[in-house]
Amino acid sequence: MNFKCFGQKILNKYHSPMPQQAFRRHLLICFAAAVLLRIVLAWPALNDPATLLRPDSMGYWNPARAVAAGDGLVSEPGSDTLEVIRPVGYIAWLAAGILCSGDSLLFAGVMGILISAATIFPLAWGVQKLCGSKRAGTVGAWLWAVCITPIGAAPLILSDTLLGLLSAYQFCAAVYFIQDKKLWQFALLSLAAMAGALTKTVNLPVVLVGLPVILLAAWLPWQDTWRAILIWLVLFCAVIMPYWVRNYSLCGDFDGNSANLYFHNGSAIMARATGESSEVWRNKLLQKAEQEFAADPERYSTLKAQNQWKKSQYRQMAADYPRETALAHLPNIFNLMPDVPSLLENNHITSGERGTMAVLRREGFTAAVNHYLDGRWTILIFLLPLLVIYAAFMLAALIQLCIYFKRRQWPWLLLFGVQVFYYILAPGPVISGRYLLPALPMLIAMAVQFTVFQRKKTEFSEANIQEKGAL
Repeated sequence: MNFKCFGQKILNKYHSPMPQQAFRRHLLICFAAAVLLRIVLAWPALNDPATLLRPDSMGYWNPARAVAAGDGLVSEPGSDTLEVIRPVGYIAWLAAGILCSGDSLLFAGVMGILISAATIFPLAWGVQKLCGSKRAGTVGAWLWAVCITPIGAAPLILSDTLLGLLSAYQFCAAVYFIQDKKLWQFALLSLAAMAGALTKTVNLPVVLVGLPVILLAAWLPWQDTWRAILIWLVLFCAVIMPYWVRNYSLCGDFDGNSANLYFHNGSAIMARATGESSEVWRNKLLQKAEQEFAADPERYSTLKAQNQWKKSQYRQMAADYPRETALAHLPNIFNLMPDVPSLLENNHITSGERGTMAVLRREGFTAAVNHYLDGRWTILIFLLPLLVIYAAFMLAALIQLCIYFKRRQWPWLLLFGVQVFYYILAPGPVISGRYLLPALPMLIAMAVQFTVFQRKKTEFSEANIQEKGAL
């Protein structure tokens, strides 16, 4: 068997034109396969829906129950406390599911699986546009379908999967806008980014800084640039500003959870400064806050006052330990790891909340994995095919990033900064594989683009050889 000819036939098939109808049919098949795979790999959790909960889950679930019950956006049914801790987007999504099913965690988990699988559509459209190939779009869709991180996060009662879907639309609209420079595409891009900010606060800097950067990447004529800025302002005032004004009056910020960086990131800063465990420092900072608020309950009677104190303490900490603060907020390579823990916990193989992150910071990656798995490394053998696929497309994406630099493709480098680098940078010292979800659409697109680039380079070289031979 001539493997070279066989491989060439596969490449020719991959790069041959695909009819639009076949493209749509292929995406539907991929969607169905993604749904089935996510259900199969979360079956134990779906049979025990309490497994789908994480420490942050009730912060979304209780306000959603209140909204579904007609109590408005409050912290839980029957409460008078207005909800400001979690953004409204995912809460509204859960509330819609509760209205359809009652207080069913199972139904909410299935909804998460559906939106995770549906992410293949904007991802495939974006890859198709980026690479100029519908077949490339289908490859991107299949890579998302079998990617460990979306599979593990899909059924969880958390906002990350919905943000992943919105980020895929954000990526798709950005690619179309950079290439076609249509203002309506920028409007769709802005809406996707703003919907993401209302789903998870991490997307707010994308709205405030990322959209202008993408506007710069498109390099429009100055008249269209001003029109795009006007579109951004109108949408910002209509979508973001009312919610921000409401929350600012209640908690002094876009949401009431941002000030808790004092506990999460502050503990990592102090751990670096003192050598003690970040878990120990987190408990110390929590106790310090409790004592401060208890000593003057009148002064700290509102969440806004409490958050102002947390922010002032965090700023002082950063001023006192600038080096440790900078090191703690460098992009964390461990957030590039696949979300194997969620997948294993969904299948009742392992359990969370065991202090693994403290082991990671203190003893390193290998010790943390050994601690989490209780030494049962053989568990990972069953995930080896998915792990190999994940490692392969991450490596291909890295090579494509180098190609961007080598060829000085500034528009795509700027988009990479917004769509990938920022999401790696944003969590700071807090580590979780699901935080990479909004960056995965572009990483997958870059991996597919690398294969297309290599093919075009090969074709170009062969053409040169033939031309020289003819001369």
